[in-house]
Amino acid sequence: AIVCYVLLGTPAGYTSARLYKSFGGENWKKNVLMTAFSCPGVIFGVFFILNIVLWFNGSSAAIPFTTFLALLALWFCVSTPLVFFGAYLGFKRPVYIYIYPLYFHS
Repeated sequence: AIVCYVLLGTPAGYTSARLYKSFGGENWKKNVLMTAFSCPGVIFGVFFILNIVLWFNGSSAAIPFTTFLALLALWFCVSTPLVFFGAYLGFKRPVYIYIYPLYFHS
C-alpha cells in the first residue's frame, strides 16, 4: 500500500497541473509544491502525533523511529520528484478550451 501511495505522485502532479492550467492559474510553482507537500504532510503529521501518543503509553504498536526515517525518505526522495515529473507532463500538454454556443429561445 505504501509503494502504491508513493508511486501515485506522478498522476497527482499531472492531474493537479492540468486542472490548474485549465483554470488559468499563473503561480504554477506554488501549485506543484502544495501538491507535493500538503496532503502527504498532513497524513504524516497525524501519523507522527498518534505514534508519539503510543510511545508515551509504552505500547508495542508504536512504530520505530527508523521506520519514520524510511517513510520520510520515500516521501522526499521518491514521491516528491514523481509529483514534479507529473506536473511537468501536465503543464507541457496544451489546454483546449471548447466554446459551446448558447441558444436562448425567446
